[in-house]
Amino acid sequence: GAHNVGGIRKLRESIAASFAGRPVWLLFAVASDKDYGEMIRILCTIPDLKGVTVTEIENYRRTDLETVASIFKKNWHGYVGHSYNINEAIITSEQQAAKYPNAVLICAGSLYLADSSSVWSVSGSGSCLFSIMALYKIP
Repeated sequence: GAHNVGGIRKLRESIAASFAGRPVWLLFAVASDKDYGEMIRILCTIPDLKGVTVTEIENYRRTDLETVASIFKKNWHGYVGHSYNINEAIITSEQQAAKYPNAVLICAGSLYLADSSSVWSVSGSGSCLFSIMALYKIP
C-alpha cells in the first residue's frame, strides 16, 4: 500500500505507467511514525502533478498538516492546499482536479485516510475507487 516509502515508490511508478500524460492531483495525510519527508520527496516527482491537498488522519498518530504542507512546499513549487477536515479536503481535491481534463485524483499516505468513514460518505457517488493505492479518477 501507499502508506510507507516502499509503497509510495510503487505508487509513483504505477502512476507514471498507468496515467502517463494525465494531470494528477494528490490528497495526502500521513501517520507520524512514517518517514513522511522521504514519502513527500518521492511524491513531488510524480509526472504531471498539478496540486496537492494535505489533511490529517483521524487518529492520534496523525502528523500536523502544517508540517506536511511545509515539506511539500520545500520540495515542490506547485499548489499546496490544506484542510483539517477530511470531507472538506476531499471535496476541495475533487473540485481542483476537475479543472484539468482527464485528471486523476490520488489519495495516499495513510491507510487511515482510505479507511475513514467520512471518505466513504463524501465519495459515495460510485466514481471513487479507494483501494490500498487509492486511485481516484475524476469523471
